[in-house]
Amino acid sequence: MSFLKYPPWVILHIPHDSCVIPADVRSQFLLSDAELKQELQCMTDHFTHTIFAEPIGDAMVVRAPVSRLVVDVERFAEDEQEPMAARGMGAIYEVTSHLRPLRRRLSPNEREMLMQTWYHPHHQRLEAVVSDTLDRYGRCLVIDGHSFPGTALPYENASPAIARPDICIGSDPFHTPKVLEQIFVEVFGRNGWRVTVNEPFAGALVPASRYQRDPRVMAVMVEVNRDLYLNPDGWGAKLEFDRIAKEIKACCVAGLAKFDSEMSDKPSALSSKSTTDGNDSVVRLRDVTVGGRIRKQFQSSVWAIAQRAASRQSESLNGNMLTSRQTTSLAFLDGSVSVTRGEFGPSSGMFWEGILVKAFILNELGFDAERLLRQSLPSHKELKLMVREGRATLDK
Repeated sequence: MSFLKYPPWVILHIPHDSCVIPADVRSQFLLSDAELKQELQCMTDHFTHTIFAEPIGDAMVVRAPVSRLVVDVERFAEDEQEPMAARGMGAIYEVTSHLRPLRRRLSPNEREMLMQTWYHPHHQRLEAVVSDTLDRYGRCLVIDGHSFPGTALPYENASPAIARPDICIGSDPFHTPKVLEQIFVEVFGRNGWRVTVNEPFAGALVPASRYQRDPRVMAVMVEVNRDLYLNPDGWGAKLEFDRIAKEIKACCVAGLAKFDSEMSDKPSALSSKSTTDGNDSVVRLRDVTVGGRIRKQFQSSVWAIAQRAASRQSESLNGNMLTSRQTTSLAFLDGSVSVTRGEFGPSSGMFWEGILVKAFILNELGFDAERLLRQSLPSHKELKLMVREGRATLDK
């Protein structure tokens, strides 16, 4: 049987499709069985596992096993960090979608038990899958699969009179390449659907340890209006569900293929921009292994960071602006990585950071390179070892 396949560096995150309420948790809820069923109908992202993740080829799936009414794995663990906690809907909901009491007051031990049983294992699983994908491919993309009701629920604090899109693309300024966001809007729009970005829902999930730290971890959220595929009662799927699910998955796969194609074309375009001033040294990494990562992954990581910087134009990630006077370039030559080094010498402690900063002469881009590169590139000590072992050459 043939089926659509995501690239192997894609991770499908399905956090809200479960209706499971464990028996030992049911007693916490103040709702009758009928009321609880109605709340599940309102708050569950019905069939999103089928829509996004069946079948998927080599991509990985991280799926929450219990309902978000038990624990919402997409919320921050600490209420102080979670904006929705002010409405009683932090990681452990206290109110319903209609802002009525959902569960009795829990003891600290009960709350901790819920987090230890359901929340933390889910995020440990996501962290592990992301780390494994980075080790294998040098990059990963988390597709955060969701759905939303055709009419806003009271907890959303939005007018129910406002027409909602068919598809909402959620993006993050750091982890969603602008070109990927644009491609997803384009491919879903070509299917005849009305598409919005970050409205009515915004953002995309990234593991906490990588958030705004590792640009190799990309993320995009795809939210589907349930009116497209659910019956009016909100439970059963429409007769055309299979077709709609296939079209949604096809849009995701087509968008990723176009994104991958555009990114793979970028390095060769950079080579013509390479410059040196006679005082620079060129480090050419010619071995297949660079700091435990294959060269192709190294290139992919570098270009992923470049793309994110390009999407920000002249913005600064950390208040540190760098001008073209401080930059030179990076080039991909004959399948190897060649980087030019100018005023940032090894003694400055900015050797590798400086190399990458100077790669992006484009539009006088500025960003906190040290923070971005800490997990992506070899240190100067590692470089010296590579030169000593003959795995890299330092040409003066």
